[in-house]
Amino acid sequence: MHMDTARTAAVNALLGFLSKPECSSAAEKINYYICKYKLQPRDAAFASRLFFTALENEKLCSFYLSELGERRWDSIPPVLQGILLLGAVQILFFSRVPDAAAVNTSVEICRQKGQIRACAFINALLRRLSKVKENLPAIPKNEKAEYLSILYSHPKWLVERMIEIYGIKRTEKILQYNNSAIQITLQINTCRCSTAKVKTLFDTAGVRYTLIPDRNDCLILERVGSVEKLPGYKEGYFYVQDDACRRSVEFADLKPGSRIWDACAAPGGKSMAAAILLNDVGYILSSDLNRSKIERIRENTQRLGFTCIHPICWDAKERMEDIFDCVLADVPCSGTGVISKRPEIRFKAKESVSSLPRVQREIMDSVSQSVKPGGILLYMTCSLLPEENMDNVKIFLDQNRNFELAPLEANSNDPAKTFLPGVHYMDGFFVCKMKRKE
Repeated sequence: MHMDTARTAAVNALLGFLSKPECSSAAEKINYYICKYKLQPRDAAFASRLFFTALENEKLCSFYLSELGERRWDSIPPVLQGILLLGAVQILFFSRVPDAAAVNTSVEICRQKGQIRACAFINALLRRLSKVKENLPAIPKNEKAEYLSILYSHPKWLVERMIEIYGIKRTEKILQYNNSAIQITLQINTCRCSTAKVKTLFDTAGVRYTLIPDRNDCLILERVGSVEKLPGYKEGYFYVQDDACRRSVEFADLKPGSRIWDACAAPGGKSMAAAILLNDVGYILSSDLNRSKIERIRENTQRLGFTCIHPICWDAKERMEDIFDCVLADVPCSGTGVISKRPEIRFKAKESVSSLPRVQREIMDSVSQSVKPGGILLYMTCSLLPEENMDNVKIFLDQNRNFELAPLEANSNDPAKTFLPGVHYMDGFFVCKMKRKE
């Protein structure tokens, strides 16, 4: 039997990722193997879906496989774990893949990996899973956090923390959202074209999209292969940005001619949103620590045709001598609000998150010095944890008496907002508006 290269790419990406999840980007890992095996678009899409579905259901599948087998999951060598996981997700989540094909290709990959003696084990365990898939082993319900952690494949420490903050019902909604199909949100570049024009282009090309009530310049797309291949992309008619992030930038109430510093700019969406709000009239310093990400911002700026954005490589913890009307500080965070798009966050250890609030405050302390009197500091994270959000803001304000909370909108007194995945139609995101006293 000829081995399926799409499945091989997915297995290798999975093994590579799971060996060092703490220092991997899931998307980069699968893209590397898609390129290495020179997969055609259809095979690339299949490999990608296999890989991400395995990451999104790793705890659940390993629970079923260890319940059905004679061996504890952690006693199975990693290479066999990867092969079993990919076989299991095909049986449980890929209705168009015949179970026999999922089993046979898994055995073939096992053979190709030199694991000849394990082929019978892989074959028997996946066949057993196929037989009982309508009547799977029950997940114990006596401990709610443990149950939700296995069912939705999230780390138990995070589920416990979320239940503490948001309660069981809302936590389950968030976890369900994280496991649902990824949506892509496009923001229309109104400096270059109208939403009506993009809709006409998409309608003609058969691209399916959803409109958002009260959001005129924003479209949500179902999973698409490559955004770069959409009509209007090369012309710079739109860019990818979740609406929670876009709305947060709008809270800054930017005016044409303003000077803005986007202090942790990558991947560049906030700078693009600010440029549209300024109608490309003003000055936006778009900085990030990562040089390759700055290059990406530069490419997007050129594609969208903005002249007011100036990308530079800069560490936001370093004092900037310049003064700005507004500083956007979307600081490095746990990413607990964007698990639907970044499944690697499911594999984060609790300890890796505990040091983040201090780093975030360091950045706030540094960039706040560049806000002019009467100017705005907009603090943002894609985290759902209060210790990275409002708790952190309170510590900053205690130590920086020259700043005060400011209402996000004219008709509201709220200085901060947390967008919740599964409750709103967007990713999880936190924004807080502060003003430097005159």
